[in-house]
Amino acid sequence: MSKLRQKIKDRLDQLHTALREDRHLGNDDQQQQIEELISSVAKFWQILSDEERDFVHASRYAVERQIVWSA
Repeated sequence: MSKLRQKIKDRLDQLHTALREDRHLGNDDQQQQIEELISSVAKFWQILSDEERDFVHASRYAVERQIVWSA
């Protein structure tokens, strides 16, 4: 795996963990951290797989709507 793909995978894993722990429902600082993490993945949009893009969309939706993450 290339270094770039590994970096993306690590960030996606961090984002998934944060959402599972419902940190996006916490205080403004936690929500801001998750939004920054989403942005740090989304900047690689061109090389993300369809599944990864769907995950980024779902993550944004959960943060914006303050929805409990159940996946």
